[in-house]
This record gives sequence, C-alpha cells and structure tokens, in this order.
Amino acid sequence: MAAEGPQALSRQAPNGAWRLSHTAGEKRITVHVKLFTTLRRYRPGLNIGETLSVELPAGATVEQLLERLSLPEEVKTILVNGIVRDGAHAVADGDEVGLFPPVARG
Repeated sequence: MAAEGPQALSRQAPNGAWRLSHTAGEKRITVHVKLFTTLRRYRPGLNIGETLSVELPAGATVEQLLERLSLPEEVKTILVNGIVRDGAHAVADGDEVGLFPPVARG
C-alpha cells in the first residue's frame, strides 16, 4: 500500500485522546480506537482507557486501519461499536473500534 502522506500524532485537548491525523484534502472520517492489553505497547504514551482518534479515507476498512496504525498480525479480535467484525468491514465516521490480542485459555 502506498504511503498516504504526512501524518502527525498529537494529544488532543479536552478529553486527552490521542489523534493520528492526515494532512491531505480528500474526504476523511475519524474513528476512535482503543488498544487493549499488550497492543498498547505499539503506541507508547497511550494509557489504559485512552482513545486514539484516527483519520482515514472515507470507505476505509478495518484492515486499512490496522495498516495505518502499523499493528502486527497479533490483533485477534476486532470490535466495531461492540460487534465482532473482520478486516474487510468498512468503518464509518465516529465508529468506536476495540482491538484485542489473542487471549490464552487454560
């Protein structure tokens, strides 16, 4: 996938959320991502319960979101607005996405 151009990660005031934004002029959407357990290590400084706001092109899929976040294949469970989805699911503006690594069972 080709690089999308300049992007910036900055803490956004009033709610303290992190924001990954893009500087191009195409139609964009914003999704709100929570990384759970070991996935937070890919975003140093993101604390438990904090949300990462990510701008994507309209029509983007969960797979494109994962690529944008540079997350590995380690993501096992994806919830979009509380519903389990796969990488082909198209996200919409304002969606809340929860990303989970595999969970060991014993």
